[in-house]
Amino acid sequence: MRNLKTLLLAVAITCSSVAMANTKPATYDPSSISKEVTKLLDKHNLTLPVEAVAQVTFTVNKENEIVVLEVDTQSETVENYIKSRLNYKKLSSETVHGKEYYLPVKIEKS
Repeated sequence: MRNLKTLLLAVAITCSSVAMANTKPATYDPSSISKEVTKLLDKHNLTLPVEAVAQVTFTVNKENEIVVLEVDTQSETVENYIKSRLNYKKLSSETVHGKEYYLPVKIEKS
Protein backbone atom coordinates (compact mmCIF):
# COMPACT_ATOMS: atom_id res chain seq x y z
CA MET A 1 0.00 0.00 0.00
CA ARG A 2 2.83 2.36 0.85
CA ASN A 3 4.49 1.69 -2.53
CA LEU A 4 1.21 2.48 -4.30
CA LYS A 5 0.92 5.85 -2.53
CA THR A 6 4.53 6.69 -3.41
CA LEU A 7 3.94 5.74 -7.04
CA LEU A 8 0.77 7.87 -7.22
CA LEU A 9 2.59 10.83 -5.70
CA ALA A 10 5.42 10.49 -8.24
CA VAL A 11 2.91 10.34 -11.12
CA ALA A 12 1.07 13.41 -9.80
CA ILE A 13 4.30 15.42 -9.50
CA THR A 14 5.38 14.38 -13.00
CA CYS A 15 2.01 15.31 -14.54
CA SER A 16 1.92 18.69 -12.83
CA SER A 17 5.46 19.56 -13.91
CA VAL A 18 4.67 18.58 -17.50
CA ALA A 19 1.51 20.70 -17.42
CA MET A 20 3.48 23.69 -16.08
CA ALA A 21 6.11 23.30 -18.79
CA ASN A 22 3.46 23.35 -21.55
CA THR A 23 1.89 26.68 -20.57
CA LYS A 24 2.67 29.44 -23.03
CA PRO A 25 3.19 32.84 -21.42
CA ALA A 26 1.46 35.84 -22.94
CA THR A 27 3.78 37.41 -25.45
CA TYR A 28 2.96 41.01 -26.15
CA ASP A 29 5.18 44.02 -26.55
CA PRO A 30 3.97 47.16 -24.76
CA SER A 31 6.24 49.31 -26.92
CA SER A 32 4.37 48.21 -30.05
CA ILE A 33 1.11 49.37 -28.44
CA SER A 34 2.75 52.69 -27.65
CA LYS A 35 3.92 53.05 -31.26
CA GLU A 36 0.42 52.37 -32.60
CA VAL A 37 -1.13 54.93 -30.24
CA THR A 38 1.52 57.46 -31.29
CA LYS A 39 0.56 56.94 -34.94
CA LEU A 40 -3.12 57.44 -34.09
CA LEU A 41 -2.35 60.75 -32.35
CA ASP A 42 0.12 61.98 -34.97
CA LYS A 43 -0.43 65.11 -37.11
CA HIS A 44 -2.86 67.09 -35.04
CA ASN A 45 -4.61 70.28 -36.18
CA LEU A 46 -4.77 71.82 -32.73
CA THR A 47 -3.61 75.38 -32.18
CA LEU A 48 -1.86 75.23 -28.84
CA PRO A 49 0.06 78.17 -27.35
CA VAL A 50 2.30 75.81 -25.36
CA GLU A 51 3.20 72.14 -25.36
CA ALA A 52 0.47 69.99 -23.77
CA VAL A 53 1.14 66.96 -21.60
CA ALA A 54 -1.43 64.29 -20.72
CA GLN A 55 -1.54 60.95 -18.93
CA VAL A 56 -3.84 58.57 -20.83
CA THR A 57 -5.33 55.54 -19.12
CA PHE A 58 -6.93 53.00 -21.44
CA THR A 59 -7.84 49.36 -21.73
CA VAL A 60 -8.34 47.02 -24.67
CA ASN A 61 -11.61 45.13 -25.14
CA LYS A 62 -12.14 41.66 -26.64
CA GLU A 63 -12.38 43.10 -30.16
CA ASN A 64 -8.85 44.55 -29.67
CA GLU A 65 -10.23 48.10 -29.57
CA ILE A 66 -8.89 50.88 -27.37
CA VAL A 67 -11.29 52.11 -24.68
CA VAL A 68 -10.09 55.37 -23.14
CA LEU A 69 -10.78 55.40 -19.41
CA GLU A 70 -9.21 58.71 -18.41
CA VAL A 71 -7.19 61.56 -19.87
CA ASP A 72 -5.43 63.57 -17.17
CA THR A 73 -4.54 66.97 -18.64
CA GLN A 74 -5.07 70.69 -18.04
CA SER A 75 -6.59 71.30 -21.48
CA GLU A 76 -10.11 70.18 -22.32
CA THR A 77 -9.28 70.57 -26.02
CA VAL A 78 -6.42 68.08 -25.72
CA GLU A 79 -8.62 65.70 -23.72
CA ASN A 80 -11.33 65.74 -26.40
CA TYR A 81 -8.77 65.34 -29.17
CA ILE A 82 -7.18 62.29 -27.53
CA LYS A 83 -10.54 60.66 -26.80
CA SER A 84 -11.81 61.22 -30.33
CA ARG A 85 -8.64 59.86 -31.93
CA LEU A 86 -8.24 56.78 -29.70
CA ASN A 87 -11.66 55.57 -28.53
CA TYR A 88 -12.68 52.31 -30.24
CA LYS A 89 -9.78 52.25 -32.70
CA LYS A 90 -8.52 48.74 -33.45
CA LEU A 91 -5.00 47.71 -32.55
CA SER A 92 -3.03 45.26 -34.65
CA SER A 93 -0.61 44.49 -31.79
CA GLU A 94 -1.17 41.58 -29.43
CA THR A 95 -2.55 42.86 -26.13
CA VAL A 96 -3.90 41.65 -22.82
CA HIS A 97 -7.64 42.27 -22.78
CA GLY A 98 -8.98 44.08 -19.72
CA LYS A 99 -5.55 45.25 -18.53
CA GLU A 100 -5.17 48.98 -17.87
CA TYR A 101 -2.42 50.71 -19.82
CA TYR A 102 -0.92 54.06 -18.83
CA LEU A 103 0.66 56.20 -21.50
CA PRO A 104 2.16 59.68 -21.15
CA VAL A 105 1.37 61.85 -24.18
CA LYS A 106 3.11 65.05 -25.21
CA ILE A 107 1.49 67.19 -27.90
CA GLU A 108 3.74 69.86 -29.32
CA LYS A 109 2.51 73.39 -29.88
CA SER A 110 1.69 74.43 -33.40
